[in-house]
Amino acid sequence: MTDKFGLTKEAAQKYNNHSVPAMFGPLAEATMEMVQLRSGTCVIDIACGTGALTREIARKLTGEGRVVGVDLNETMIEVAQSNQPDCRHVLEWYAADVTELPFENATFD
Repeated sequence: MTDKFGLTKEAAQKYNNHSVPAMFGPLAEATMEMVQLRSGTCVIDIACGTGALTREIARKLTGEGRVVGVDLNETMIEVAQSNQPDCRHVLEWYAADVTELPFENATFD
């Protein structure tokens, strides 16, 4: 499968297998060490790729919050969906252009 952006599923999986452990996973962990989320926060991760930061947000979020990952590439979202973390929050994943997000204004904190 190739998405609208031209990224194959194999390329998205390679990104997830190599770039996430080497760079984006540690960066997501370091970012969340510096961020204090209020309980029940609704968070959107724009250009989430395969969801390294999105998953870290879900792990750190307390209360009844919402965590949504959005990426232009459908193949990145497919890989992200296949890597659901062990957390109590349900992650939502959307393939969408940032200029045409499928959410009402003021949906996220």
